[in-house]
Amino acid sequence: MDEKPKNDLASDAKIIYRWLNPNPSRRARMIANEAKEYIVEENAEANSGIIVYGRYANETIANPWSTRALVKQLIDERNTLKASRENLVDVLERIHIWQRAYPLKAFPKPDLKKAAEVLKDAGMTLDAITADNMRHVLDQIKSMVDLALKEAKET
Repeated sequence: MDEKPKNDLASDAKIIYRWLNPNPSRRARMIANEAKEYIVEENAEANSGIIVYGRYANETIANPWSTRALVKQLIDERNTLKASRENLVDVLERIHIWQRAYPLKAFPKPDLKKAAEVLKDAGMTLDAITADNMRHVLDQIKSMVDLALKEAKET
């Protein structure tokens, strides 16, 4: 294993991921083979373009054997991001379906000046009608987004 001479990476290291292991396993604490922190450095000269460092009590070691905890953390993060993405796609699909359910081309564009006059004669304003329509649209979108956010927080 390659070892860094100090407990710090080079100042020009391009760190692309850092994870402080919050719960090293009991076994790892007993035999001190699980790093307290893992750092992934982008390095064009390295195999696969990255170097993984494990930070132990007194040293930082390149490409440590004990990277299972880091890999599990990355998989968990990927799964969380995947679930969040699926929720977002679901909301976008629902908004898209809802938008297609109201084909605006099927309705002729009204004469807004005439509509404003008719509404004024009835004691209403075009602005109030427009705002109410927009309120309906935003309420529908809000309910879809709220549901997606609730589902995302539960994952």
